[in-house]
Formats: sequence, C-alpha cells, structure tokens
Amino acid sequence: ERRAEGIEQVLALRPTVEAILLDDALQHWAIQPDVAILLTTFSAPFFDDVILPVGRLREFKQGYQRAHIIIVTKCPPHLSPAQRQAYRQAIRPLPQQLVVFSHYTYQRPYALKAPTARPDWSHWAKTAVLLVTGLAQPQDLEAFVQQHTQAAQFQHYPDHHAYTAQELRQVTQQAAGRPVWITEKDAVKWRPFQPLLQQLKLAVYVLPIQVALSPADEAQLDTHLRQAIAHKKNAHRP
Repeated sequence: ERRAEGIEQVLALRPTVEAILLDDALQHWAIQPDVAILLTTFSAPFFDDVILPVGRLREFKQGYQRAHIIIVTKCPPHLSPAQRQAYRQAIRPLPQQLVVFSHYTYQRPYALKAPTARPDWSHWAKTAVLLVTGLAQPQDLEAFVQQHTQAAQFQHYPDHHAYTAQELRQVTQQAAGRPVWITEKDAVKWRPFQPLLQQLKLAVYVLPIQVALSPADEAQLDTHLRQAIAHKKNAHRP
C-alpha cells in the first residue's frame, strides 16, 4: 500500500535498478510514473463502461488521457485491421499515445509433479478433464479447454483464491478419476500440497497461458519502453 516507500527501499538496496514495474497502480497517486500503461479488455473496453458503482471504472473515462500506452487485452487471436481501426477510433488516442493489441496463447499442459511431461494435444482430444480456476474471468479459458478435450467440467473459485486441503479433497471427489487442469497462477498455490495430491492420487496438469502481441505491436511497444528508459537515464547524467 505504501509503494513510494517501497521504491525508495528498492533503490537503496539495489542502486543499479533501471526500471520498476508496478501492477495495478494507475490510480496510485503517490507515484508519478514515467510510463503509464492502461489495460482495457477487448470484450469490456473502458469507453463502453461507466464509473462505480453503476459500472466498473475507478475514475472517469477522461483519465485514459494520462496513459502513455494503451493495451487492448484478451483480443481474438486473429484481429482484423477493421477491428483494430474501430477500437482506435473508439479510444480516441491522443497523438502521443501508443495503442497495441494483445491476445492469449495456450501451451501444452504439463504435469504438476513432472514439468517435462507434456502430452500432445491429440492426447487430450480423447480425454475428459476437470478445469479448476481461481480467475476473475475464466470464460475464454473454458472455451479453449472445451475445444481441445473430449469433455470438460469446470470448478470456479474466486480470483487469487488461497486453496485449502479440504478443497483439494473435494476437487478429487469431483474429478472422479479424471485429470485436473489448473493455470500456472493457481499452480503456485497447489505446489505446497504435493504430498497430499500424491496421497489422493490426483493427476494435476498445469496449462501455461502467455500474452502475445503481433510482431509489429511488439516491436512498437519494445521501442517505446526502451526509449523511455534511455530518456530517464540521460536525464540523470551529470
């Protein structure tokens, strides 16, 4: 909650740090960022939303003008030029604002107890699985799992959920011998329960989710960030 103090401590302990990335800090007024990045989802963009409590915005829409970079997230993998242009027009970016588009890619699941074991997608096409998620919006992931398995059942938990041993026993009963898929986000919280999972004989696989941009967007974003870092370094040179 006291990020300004945290940054001071980071720089005191690691004077060679050249960049600090803060998550969910656009409204953290104690800090004035050199680069402000606004994320807005493709299915629920900020320009179609309203402020709390009626909508989900934390501030009025005009706040987007503070952003240096706007990333439209969770886009369809093959976004057409017309769709990109429509979103740019709806966003109405300022001349200096960079707008890029990202989407999710899913890698082959690997066994929680043996990360090198990665069955091919053809293996899962004949398998029924239970997908367990602690995500805010798992709908896209669920659709992907349905497409790549013979049958899929879903068990939702709240975002950032801290799992308990009792819940994992309940998952085992629900799985009824089927393999369980989880995300890497949840795998961090499942790994301490490895002895219990082995005792329960629960087959758990981790589905890696990566964020990807088009080569052109990735190059633009990389250039923008590198220029910002270089500008800051030059400004501090005697």
